[in-house]
Amino acid sequence: GTTLVLVAGQDCAYLRPLDAQPSQPGYQPLGGACGTRPAGSTIAAIGHPIPVMGPPGTERSTVTIFRSGPSIARFTARLADGRTVSPAIGTDGWAVVAVTGTVVAVRGTDVQGRAVPEQLVG
Repeated sequence: GTTLVLVAGQDCAYLRPLDAQPSQPGYQPLGGACGTRPAGSTIAAIGHPIPVMGPPGTERSTVTIFRSGPSIARFTARLADGRTVSPAIGTDGWAVVAVTGTVVAVRGTDVQGRAVPEQLVG
């Protein structure tokens, strides 16, 4: 229900609604954190999950910011209820997973097409 933007630069990233006006006095992002890019084929959650409310009558979503090492081509996030989602990896390894549920693990594929073992989140 809400369109979000992940703004990332160097070793920090934050989440904001698409229509936010960051130049206004008192502006605050929804959440964010800082963390260096992991080495190799590691995928790391950066900061804590961020609760995001949608329009009235919709379930609350949880957004988790991830950062993948330079050897990761893509990854999937496994939720506590067994569902999986495939986030896009952006510049410098930043990615975001927005779901109704909790991410419990991630599994990747490296740039050579090899599976990377599952890594627990949290």
